[in-house]
Amino acid sequence: MAGAFNLGHNRRTLSSDSGIQFFSDSSLSAISSATSPTTNLSSFSPTPQLIGPVKHNGQLQIPDPKSSATLLEGILQNLSIPEDSSRPSEIVNRHSCHCDDGVTATSYCSYCNDYLCAKCVSAHNRVKLTRDHPIESIKNPDIDTSSDFSNYLTFNTRSSQQTCNEHNGGILQLYCELCATAICNKCAILNHSGHNIQYLQQVMEGSKTALLSLISQSRAKTDLYEKLSKDVLATIKNLEMQTGAICVDIKTVFHNLMSLLGQREQELINNVHKVQQVKFHALNRQYEEINERSTKLVKLTDEIKNNFEFSNDIDILKAKNTLMRELVVTEQQLSKITSPYEDESVAFLPPDPNIKTTLGKLGKISCEASATFSAISKSSFKGAVCNQMAYLTVAINNHLREPCNSTNLLHFNVTDPNGNSVHHEVIENNNGTCSLKFCPAQEGIHKISCSIRGKDILESPLNIPVQTARPHISSGSSPRFFFGGTGEKDGQLCRPWGIACDPAGNFIVADRSNNRIQIFSSKGEYIRKFGASGSYPGQFNRPAGLSVDVHNRIVIADKDNHRIQLFTLEGEFLFSFGERGSKSGQFYYPWDIATNSNGVIAVTDTRNHRIQIFNPYGKFIGKYGFEGVLWKHFDSPRGIAFTNGDASLIVTDFNNHRLVIVQSDLQSARFLGSEGSQPSQFLRPQGVAIDDRGNYVVADSRNNRLQIFSPTGTIIAILGGVLGSGSEEMDRPSGIAVAPDGGIAVVDFGNNRILVY
Repeated sequence: MAGAFNLGHNRRTLSSDSGIQFFSDSSLSAISSATSPTTNLSSFSPTPQLIGPVKHNGQLQIPDPKSSATLLEGILQNLSIPEDSSRPSEIVNRHSCHCDDGVTATSYCSYCNDYLCAKCVSAHNRVKLTRDHPIESIKNPDIDTSSDFSNYLTFNTRSSQQTCNEHNGGILQLYCELCATAICNKCAILNHSGHNIQYLQQVMEGSKTALLSLISQSRAKTDLYEKLSKDVLATIKNLEMQTGAICVDIKTVFHNLMSLLGQREQELINNVHKVQQVKFHALNRQYEEINERSTKLVKLTDEIKNNFEFSNDIDILKAKNTLMRELVVTEQQLSKITSPYEDESVAFLPPDPNIKTTLGKLGKISCEASATFSAISKSSFKGAVCNQMAYLTVAINNHLREPCNSTNLLHFNVTDPNGNSVHHEVIENNNGTCSLKFCPAQEGIHKISCSIRGKDILESPLNIPVQTARPHISSGSSPRFFFGGTGEKDGQLCRPWGIACDPAGNFIVADRSNNRIQIFSSKGEYIRKFGASGSYPGQFNRPAGLSVDVHNRIVIADKDNHRIQLFTLEGEFLFSFGERGSKSGQFYYPWDIATNSNGVIAVTDTRNHRIQIFNPYGKFIGKYGFEGVLWKHFDSPRGIAFTNGDASLIVTDFNNHRLVIVQSDLQSARFLGSEGSQPSQFLRPQGVAIDDRGNYVVADSRNNRLQIFSPTGTIIAILGGVLGSGSEEMDRPSGIAVAPDGGIAVVDFGNNRILVY
């Protein structure tokens, strides 16, 4: 390194190859007299004396302690370094500069032994002979040296640090590269033996150039910040204008709608009045006619009656004929008008009741995905192993916390432990979520970040561990252990079906014919139970499939009660939904349960030959199945599971002896397998689960075996295959669960036990 030197043992020249050495008294005197940085230190030819451990020719040399101590003592006694007994930092500013201006001094030059004003300091810095004189600022109690940046940097005059604080008066004309500090000769001898030492002046020349470059870079960055700041302010202003304009538009639309509603209201009222007037005129005329005829008849009758006693025979005959004719006319009239000409039958027919829903949803605010309310779903991550696909889900919400599908605004970055980018894909689920798919190539912590317009969403960045792939379970593997046994006692089972694992790795088993749920430890030890026979909340009638959801709730298919019940992990009843029937939200023997990272609940509605999807609170979302005569294309589904990434559902089509992979849109599906006993064939498949690698694990019930497939449908392993109760045998396996440690647990239905691989 240019300008660097070390004082090597028995060497006459300065070198950068070995550690610091010490000079003889004469050499030190010569060095101490070289006060100007323009003096070339390499022009001296000192005779070095070794003191302290140094490396010479690659070997560590340790001098004799006695000689070293004696030499050190002599050096310290004879070391000639300019010093000043009075410290200018301790002098209160009461001196005047000796220049013609006679102004108050602000600094002190220890070489010139003179007080300087600001102009003289500037002159010192310009003149080559004096520009590196040690100059210190002197105290001035009247000057406030506080700064807004006092917590970050402290700036002094150019030469205020030219003297050593540790060695009084020592000149800081050397620089220790290892310690990154300016030092004096004594520091080099006593504290920096073996370090790389350079001239401070040469270091400063390079540092000045570097600092100027950094200043230029800093200013460029400042310009970028200023531009970004202006852009942000402009966006704020535009946002305010945009939202203000939208509010005006909303008010205008609703004002117009209210005006139209007011007009329609008046039209309806006017029509009512028109109907009223027409009816009123008709009834009023009828009323007058009736009164006129009635009055005439009354008068005639009264007149005849009043004159009856005084009438002769001819008058009586006339009165009789007259009254008879009048009664005939009256009878004819009454026969025509037996009721009022009009009635009060006028009514208001309200608009379609759905208009209330329409009005309640009238208009919509459109906004894009928001980083504030979008989040990476940590619970969706099922684990990652080297060279295997891993998935996780991102919930995309807009600024109103409503799900949206603006995946084009999401920016993902996946990096391995070395900071290298990992290839990844984004799958749009069209339900307010998307799935991130990637294949890590090495173990260690991988970082996944997701941002919207440069702002991280919730849970981003997320560190996920990637492990070395464990060996696949191979065909013919034996279970690690099993537990259970036939009976009604605690820990015993009777015709069990469903199984699931909680976050702690405990096994939760639907003890079907005992109408209860039992919980076992990860080692198969009985822990507790809950439930009893019945139809009240918390009771069961042959419970079958179950699942532990993202909210740590146990979701259970209460099969013969045709409902779904939810419990805490401790067995406390929460709520239930469903009843017997074939309408949406009703069940006819619900059999198995699956839940995903968003808490969505999927149910195999077996005798209705369909699957139904619900939100976490039991509200119906959608269904998949074949209506009418096509129902046999999906006959009595049993097991169900969400695939990794929640992109689709895999279902065992019990009577069609195959797997059905239903896409997330619930509109399309693909099929895997056929009837038979060969690999990739099935006889009455029941439970299904997805392992930590995304593989399909299927209970091939009547073939008394498990089959494991890759996501592409390639057979990986077959376990069991022989009917029996031995350790490697099975009897109609049913429910399947994957433990947090990757183990596979299967309900050995006919043997009333649980096998764990």
